Amino acid sequence: MFANYIKLAKSSMEVIEKGIEEGINSIEKIIVQGITEGIFFTGSPYQEAKAVYLATRVFIHPNSFEDPDRKQNIKSVVNLLIKGLKNSNK
Repeated sequence: MFANYIKLAKSSMEVIEKGIEEGINSIEKIIVQGITEGIFFTGSPYQEAKAVYLATRVFIHPNSFEDPDRKQNIKSVVNLLIKGLKNSNK
């Protein structure tokens, strides 16, 4: 069964990678808007968006939906990331 799962996942990599890239691009647009509005301070919106995606993707995984602390964990991570994007000490 596990071998079949691996085979299916490998055959779907293009779709998975496209979905990841779309997610990063969506976050990048939010960061660019924040920069435009003077809320966020970063010279590399795409790299910051990728970091935000990587930090939050655990909450997208179906297994995370069973965690009773899921909402609080998401809030904690997002608050931490926003504080980092607001840091103008560069």
